[in-house]
Amino acid sequence: MKYLKTFESHSINEEEGSIRKFFTGHANKAEEVGSMKTFLTELEAFEKEAETDDRMVFNKEALKAKAKENGFKGHLKEIQSQADGKWYVTYITGTSEFQKLAAGAAHRRDNPLG
Repeated sequence: MKYLKTFESHSINEEEGSIRKFFTGHANKAEEVGSMKTFLTELEAFEKEAETDDRMVFNKEALKAKAKENGFKGHLKEIQSQADGKWYVTYITGTSEFQKLAAGAAHRRDNPLG
């Protein structure tokens, strides 16, 4: 019985954060806001680079909408087109641990676990 935690020593908030992170991809609202700020910083960097480089193409509003829909779990990536040589900035969607687990259970092809 000495290994059982008492109610006072048990932190509900710690478990709530880990459970929330498992399902949503963010432990709390502050982490989600931090991810959003990181995304916007990356987007501004690409925007500044696009001002000097005519080969870079991206739609800022579409990228913002896609990131917001995904909960800012993903990241931005530059992809070079082989056809015209331009650089396209795309949003790579991120997943929560629950989504990864569900994809593995469903035997989907985009399963990151293998």
